[in-house]
Amino acid sequence: MRRCHRMHKQGREVIAMRITKQICDAIENLLRDKDYSEAQLAEKIGVAQRTVNSWKRGEVGSIKDCYWEKLGPML
Repeated sequence: MRRCHRMHKQGREVIAMRITKQICDAIENLLRDKDYSEAQLAEKIGVAQRTVNSWKRGEVGSIKDCYWEKLGPML
């Protein structure tokens, strides 16, 4: 399931997890199965609720590795 790619931001390399349909579905399932709101999940990961919503809907192309390290094991 893990497909990483490298991005460059302000001259430094950032490793990120590419968001696939599988990951979007897994986030949706996590929210449902654990009865988490997007805001609750966001707090656990350290992002805004809007970010979780964007990941779930596939509106962004990747999840930064520092957040994936927290989210991935939950999925």
